[in-house]
Amino acid sequence: MQLRAAAICEVLMLSINKVRHNHATVNGLDIHYRSAGSPDAPALVLLHGVPSSSHMYRQVLSPLAETAHVIAPDMPAFGFSAAPKQEDYDYTFENISRTLASLLDDLGVSSYYLYMHDWGVAAGYHLATRAPDRIRGLIVQNTSAHDEGLGPEWDTTKAYWADPSEQNRARLPDWLNFKGTHDVYVSGLPEAQATLAAPESWHLDWERLSRPGVIEIMFALFEDFGNHVAR
Repeated sequence: MQLRAAAICEVLMLSINKVRHNHATVNGLDIHYRSAGSPDAPALVLLHGVPSSSHMYRQVLSPLAETAHVIAPDMPAFGFSAAPKQEDYDYTFENISRTLASLLDDLGVSSYYLYMHDWGVAAGYHLATRAPDRIRGLIVQNTSAHDEGLGPEWDTTKAYWADPSEQNRARLPDWLNFKGTHDVYVSGLPEAQATLAAPESWHLDWERLSRPGVIEIMFALFEDFGNHVAR
């Protein structure tokens, strides 16, 4: 009987650790998120960057779920979350952080570790500074939160942040297209390493970015990232 009970427990744990693909209505907005692990375990929230979504964490969710309750949301206009028009949603990272906070409240997550990648930090730092008592730890990868972290390749971006004119926008690298999305994954890698990147990643990203109005939404957030650096 003990062996049978142990086997049942093992099966249940394997089931808990499987990734679930969920949708939640948050303040009238459809938000997609992936989750894995027991709700009784410490919560770990994974915030993605641009142009990706929670899809970027697909291979680490189950391993992390062995010790954590993992939640990886798609921010509004990313992945499989809704992308309302700009006149219907305030596309700033502060507002996105409020949407994420409401999602976590709805899921009963009162405290959590926060992993942030790229643009995810701009929303995540709003979560952390607004309610620091809820944050158990911060993990930050591949992003900048200060001007000194931005090298000379950001000069045209800084000019655009200072004056988001059509002229300055035209000087920006042409990255919000299929090639730019592809290059996020493989640019600068030796060929042997580039072949390890799964092509469905950038194809999925570009398919979601190609939804009506989403490219302009990305530019709105791109402008707001300048406010994040200044902050």
